Amino acid sequence: MTIDQAEAHLVRRALERHHGNLQHAADALGITRQTLYRRLEKHSLRDPSADDAD
Repeated sequence: MTIDQAEAHLVRRALERHHGNLQHAADALGITRQTLYRRLEKHSLRDPSADDAD
C-alpha cells in the first residue's frame, strides 16, 4: 500500500465513522476542514463543492 492509498483509506474510514460529517472527520484525523476538502479532491472521494449538512 502506498502512502496515498493509506491516506485515502484513512479519510474514507473517518468519513464513514462520522457519517459524512466533515468537521468531525477532520477533527478525528487531526487536520482542518479545509485540508480535508483538499484530500477529498486529491483522492476523488467526494466533490468538495457538494452541499453537506454539517
